[in-house]
Amino acid sequence: MNKRVYLLITLIMLNFTIPCHSQPFPETYFEASYGRLEYGFYIPENYDSAKTYPLLTYLHGWSNNYSVYLDWYDSEFQAQHPCFVYTPKTPTTWADWSGWWDQLTEPMIAALHVMDSLISVYPVDTNRLYVYGISMGGEGTFDLLHKFPDKFAAAMSVCGGGQTFWAENIVKTPFWMFHGSADNINPPEITERVYNEMVKLGAKRMRYKSYPGYGHEIWNVAASEPSWHDWMFAHSRNDTACGKPSNAIVLKGEIVAANKIKLSWNDIRNPDKRDDKVWYYKIYNTSGLIGTTEFDKTTFTFQTTSEADTFAVSAVNYHFKESDCSNGVAYENGSIQVGVNDNHRSHPCRHRLYDNYPNPFNPSTTIRYSLANAEHVSLKLYDIQGREVKTLVNESKPAGDYELMLHVDDLCSSVYFYHLVAGEYSVTKKMVLVH
Repeated sequence: MNKRVYLLITLIMLNFTIPCHSQPFPETYFEASYGRLEYGFYIPENYDSAKTYPLLTYLHGWSNNYSVYLDWYDSEFQAQHPCFVYTPKTPTTWADWSGWWDQLTEPMIAALHVMDSLISVYPVDTNRLYVYGISMGGEGTFDLLHKFPDKFAAAMSVCGGGQTFWAENIVKTPFWMFHGSADNINPPEITERVYNEMVKLGAKRMRYKSYPGYGHEIWNVAASEPSWHDWMFAHSRNDTACGKPSNAIVLKGEIVAANKIKLSWNDIRNPDKRDDKVWYYKIYNTSGLIGTTEFDKTTFTFQTTSEADTFAVSAVNYHFKESDCSNGVAYENGSIQVGVNDNHRSHPCRHRLYDNYPNPFNPSTTIRYSLANAEHVSLKLYDIQGREVKTLVNESKPAGDYELMLHVDDLCSSVYFYHLVAGEYSVTKKMVLVH
């Protein structure tokens, strides 16, 4: 008997049901059970068995273990990203998706078993497995990324969270996290502490979106993000090469009220070029990052508290690659100046290590560097044979400009190298000590 036909017959025998819903499910959606685990499975309409398709797993929240119509089933979305959708359900009397410790819970073990069984039958692209969950399901998403760091191509968590020590494995998967700042069910700290630990580890392939003033039920808010449907599906475990957005951002500015500034720039997106599929924009001032906007918004209005400041914008694509900065826009004495030269330190739009000065030196020199965002920073001094001489910095730093005085009267005259690592940024420069 054909393997697929056999599974379908088995599913029918295991309590195949299609209940009534306020919105009818597609004809290619079915429901079944495996022991105590019930689940739904959507099959792309008119799929070609000779091709492979992504599989999205959705983990529901506590007590939400009933069938819901997901917009991933919509024909408009499926036309862009045809995929299988798997929705396991755990009874509230059984267990959570996450055990918050070393072992998987029984529902998660069963859910993974069914998922692997479905993959063995249907033409699933195992390099494009995605998972996202809300609330308890968001916790389960964190747990899965920790315990299976090489399984999923990308993930999203809405008001979830996890253990801080999970960060080391979670960083291996592109991850978008959402949380309401006023959530009193799952406090935002359980997401933020993992995110902050990932920042300390120098990770780059994650984003955290906080909604100020929002409580726990933010799943519809998150689902309204312009990139909600596209972002995950841009990722594949066997296709990670991507450059930074290449088009130039031209920034303008105007004063719209007392100390209120509006920045605007051109839309640099190119949907036909992977590098130029902009996800969001970053807005910087002289102190670092002051805000972001989604790809469909090319303006940013804000109240400034400084009498003089300089601003710039960069773009981030779906693969976390950041473009070069725009031209600078300066604000001073109530007026705007456009086209400010950005060759020096008007704002730390990108990480930078500067030449030490003086160079050559005896016995002291100054080392300066800039951080575009918070990072764990390692700055070390090496001799000409590559041996580590001194650790100058080894700690997490917020965005901004930094400088330190290096005094080395205990070293011999020679060539030395200082090496900075901040996230994915790594650069080495040469200095000469002359006694």
